[in-house]
Amino acid sequence: MKFILAAPGNRPDDWPLIQKAAVEAEQIGFWAFLLPDHFMGGRDFGGDSTLDTWLALSYLAPLTDTIRFGSLVTLVTLRPPGILAKIVSTLDVLTDGRTVLGVGAGSSQAEFEAYSCWDPPRVRIEKTVEGVELILRLWTEGTVDFKGKYFEAKSAVLEPKPRQNPHPPLLFGGTGPQNAPDRRQVRRHLSNPAFRNRQPRGQRDGYANGGGSSAQRQDFFRRGRRGSAAAMARLRQRQVSTESRTRKETRLRVFYRPASLEDLL
Repeated sequence: MKFILAAPGNRPDDWPLIQKAAVEAEQIGFWAFLLPDHFMGGRDFGGDSTLDTWLALSYLAPLTDTIRFGSLVTLVTLRPPGILAKIVSTLDVLTDGRTVLGVGAGSSQAEFEAYSCWDPPRVRIEKTVEGVELILRLWTEGTVDFKGKYFEAKSAVLEPKPRQNPHPPLLFGGTGPQNAPDRRQVRRHLSNPAFRNRQPRGQRDGYANGGGSSAQRQDFFRRGRRGSAAAMARLRQRQVSTESRTRKETRLRVFYRPASLEDLL
């Protein structure tokens, strides 16, 4: 059982706190530290001022030695899959194999309309699955010729390859059947099962969803160190029951996302 710490946002006003959280997450024993990958946060995610997630992760990585870094999640439909494959591969090489690629089909219509186009759920899912197929081929093959319904590549070469063999782990995220790729479609790619936030609707703290004031976020991280050991103990207590329900999943990962200001890191 390995644990993943997912930060609530990628806002610039949280950057000093994100740096501290990444370093302390490694010290505590988390397997990976993930950042959301939004170009625009909107009202539900603390506003439209955001940092580029993959550039931010490349800054965080040298501050640590063992913890992995990735996205929760990157929208393949907003980032061209060939370019995304190159970005993640480069970070994997520079960190000696410490990247995780979180993949999602997207749910914010405003963000899509601002940076791309808004498609029906099934089309976004089809684009996501096809994009992942292209990414994996670029990561694992020498010269790639690819002609799909949405993406194409002719004599594409991606070097250097990612350090991890056969490739960086993939993590698929979604909030429901319409927003997540069909499990049958992604089973052959799946390295890490994505766990939905199981809190009842209407009971989620604003900060857990990326909201909350800057003062609340600072208070959260300031007190986070004190509650980290207790949080990890709670997670380990859940391990037995979680594993009993997922015995067939050999690479189980569990997220820890703060549900409220009282439920600390």
